[in-house]
Amino acid sequence: VCDEVHDLEKQIVGFASFALKRSALEHYRNGAGNEFVVPDRGVDDPAAWLDVLSDTRGMLDEFCATHLDDDSLQDRVAACKDMDEALKRFTTDLKADPANWVVNGVKKAKDGSVEEVVFQPIQIGSFTHSLFETADSILLMSATIFSKELLCKTLGMKEEDVCYISVRESIFPVENRPIHALNTARLNRTNMDASLESIAKAVDAIMNRHVGERGVIHTTSYQQVNYIMQHVSESNRARLVTTEGSSERSVLLRIHSSTDASVLISPSLFQGVDLKDEMSRFQVVVKVPYPDLSETRTMVKLQRDSAWYDWQTALRLVQTYGRSVRSETDHAVTYVLDSNFTRFVDAHRDLFPAYFLEALKVEE
Repeated sequence: VCDEVHDLEKQIVGFASFALKRSALEHYRNGAGNEFVVPDRGVDDPAAWLDVLSDTRGMLDEFCATHLDDDSLQDRVAACKDMDEALKRFTTDLKADPANWVVNGVKKAKDGSVEEVVFQPIQIGSFTHSLFETADSILLMSATIFSKELLCKTLGMKEEDVCYISVRESIFPVENRPIHALNTARLNRTNMDASLESIAKAVDAIMNRHVGERGVIHTTSYQQVNYIMQHVSESNRARLVTTEGSSERSVLLRIHSSTDASVLISPSLFQGVDLKDEMSRFQVVVKVPYPDLSETRTMVKLQRDSAWYDWQTALRLVQTYGRSVRSETDHAVTYVLDSNFTRFVDAHRDLFPAYFLEALKVEE
């Protein structure tokens, strides 16, 4: 049984990714010579790193062989063997299908040397097969799947092997969960800074409309969070609670639930948060949450399959919508500020469930 299967791709990518870290490799360098240096092979071709990976394996093998009988270093030898085995598996996968891998990021130290390089798979079917083969029948569940075709393609499943059961209607009364598309500004990377003033004014007006009520503001970055917090009225600023710098979500929610008129503001509360009843009577979606194109893997996925990119955007929109109305008797108002929202929904109505579309109210 796999719940929240809409998030399985992200989890599998995290599991299958491989990170080569200089700071970790330093522990397995023999002798007291110069520090270990990871050569920079760039981000364009993952296979260009194969010689670096081979040299790294050679260093790990040498460390294990040299210290195999050293009782004082057995823990380090065991960790070295684990790293070597992980590197071996990744190298095998990379050689077998280099086109299925991207260098998702190269972190450099202040002196310009490589501190870390991260490799990620593009398609994850080869990794899900072993997971799905553990049982005769697999139950995959989520409130946001929407497309059997895209789910199967993403997870590497054959459509003919999958029985898809879709519940497109909601038992929650539509009048309890309206979505107001305010069309405040058309937001994108190039005009975001110029649009933040109008966004902050809209947030301020919405908060004034819901004086005395708790709510949540969904952003797509902490830049938006910080600007809004600095440019709403002083009384509304005192209501805002941000997740930035907070490691414990449970503590944050406890503060929110015990503070009258508290309003959460964050780019990370779009799923996995239960803001039922008085925890949230209104929510604001600042921007259509397109997947982050600053990540190499996301950019490559978009170039190879734009339908996947649109699907991921729709999934996150509906996940966000579901944070504040959690039962038949619950109620909350959702406001969307980004003018791209109505355009996106109109262009991809087939990706949205009927209960979402029926709640939508567009304001000119």
